[in-house]
Parts: sequence; C-alpha cells; structure tokens
Amino acid sequence: MSERSYPASKYPTGKLVHAGWPAGTVPPLDTTLDLCHSILDFLSKDLRHVAVVHCLDGKSSTAYIVSALLIYVRFVSSVDAAIAVFSG
Repeated sequence: MSERSYPASKYPTGKLVHAGWPAGTVPPLDTTLDLCHSILDFLSKDLRHVAVVHCLDGKSSTAYIVSALLIYVRFVSSVDAAIAVFSG
C-alpha cells in the first residue's frame, strides 16, 4: 500500500493488489472495504494462502489496513483493540 507499484511477474504464484494512496492520508472507505474483501477472498480460497501487507510510510498504512481487517472480520470490536493486536 504505497504509491509505488510492483510488476505481477515479481510474485508469479501470488495475487498482487495495488492499493496506493499518498503517505500520511487515509484512503476512502470504499477502498478500505474493497481491500478487506479482497484479502479475505484470497485467504478463503486455500488454507495455505497468506496475505502480506506492505507500505513505504513506516507502519501507518499497514497498521491502518490490518486494523481495518481485524474489525471487518469482527476479531475485535474497536479501533483501540485492533491497534493493540497489531502492535502487540
């Protein structure tokens, strides 16, 4: 999740999703929901699948989408709890 994109050939056995937004900003809600759905869809197709979240702005975009995913799947019920899981 950065403004940089990667060629799909770099990860030939995986699914690459580009979801860049400017560092230090929050993406639109529909982008967040689309990413959460895409991650869950990919994970549900095979128990061996893993999701890797990568950003170039420290940890803020990664923390944002991982926290959103934890809330989306109802693993936690608050932002504070999601951040605690992410940073724990």
